[in-house]
Amino acid sequence: MIDEKSLPDEKAAITVLNVSRAQLEDINTRHHKFQRQLRRLIEGTTSDPDGVAVLKERCARAIEYFTGQIATQLVAPLREHIDHDRPQEENEALRAPLTEDPRRADGAKSRGCYGARLSQ
Repeated sequence: MIDEKSLPDEKAAITVLNVSRAQLEDINTRHHKFQRQLRRLIEGTTSDPDGVAVLKERCARAIEYFTGQIATQLVAPLREHIDHDRPQEENEALRAPLTEDPRRADGAKSRGCYGARLSQ
């Protein structure tokens, strides 16, 4: 189905795909390293009473790191590529459902899932 359609800027789309793929592989490699470290930390909590605090701190830093990497290395380049190929009005119309809270009758802006902010 996709093969039959021509992309507005196919070369740019392929470049974004290749860069995103490389970034995803890098994030995945770091994930595996963290997973091994996490296992060691969990095992260490049985003999070290301070191990749980260290484990919590390390998990919090990992969450912050991976969230940032996903946002800057994957989402931002894709959003930039998509925004580049669409007129501003169309971009705003596509983003509106993502920022309006459907649970509110007045259509007020939502902070997104779990308090996250959607950039515009």
